[in-house]
Parts: sequence; structure tokens; C-alpha cells
Amino acid sequence: MLDDYNQKPHDLNALMNEARAINAEIDERSRQTAAQLDEIEASVGDSSHEAEDIFVTLDRTEEEAGEEFEMLSLEEARDLAQEEE
Repeated sequence: MLDDYNQKPHDLNALMNEARAINAEIDERSRQTAAQLDEIEASVGDSSHEAEDIFVTLDRTEEEAGEEFEMLSLEEARDLAQEEE
């Protein structure tokens, strides 16, 4: 019976050490996850900026194409009007 009593503090110490090790592992994984999330957020931010730039370029190109189309349509209309005269 005395052996059981003496064993309990040892068992508790072993459990406490194991709990500390698990806690340290959780902390390390938490730090790693936070670092990975930071990398993902930075990548998403970069991709978002690239997408914005692409849309700005597309809008500008669409506007220029519309203006060019209007000019060509007017020229065509002038040419047709001159041919009819």
C-alpha cells in the first residue's frame, strides 16, 4: 500500500510533464499555422491586386475599343454618304 502511495506523485509528475510537452507542441503548431496563414493572406492580397490591375486594363481596353469602333463607324457612314452623292 505504501508503494501505491509513493507511486502516485511520480505518476502525477509524469502526467504533468506529458501535459507540458503536449502544450508546447500545441503552441508550436499554433505558431506554424499563424505563419502559414500570414503567407496565405499575403498571397491573396497580391492576387487581389493583380486581379484589380487586370480589370483596370480590361476596362481601359474596352473603352479604347469602343472609341475606335465609333470612329470606324463614323468613317464608314461618311464613306457611304459620299458614295451616294
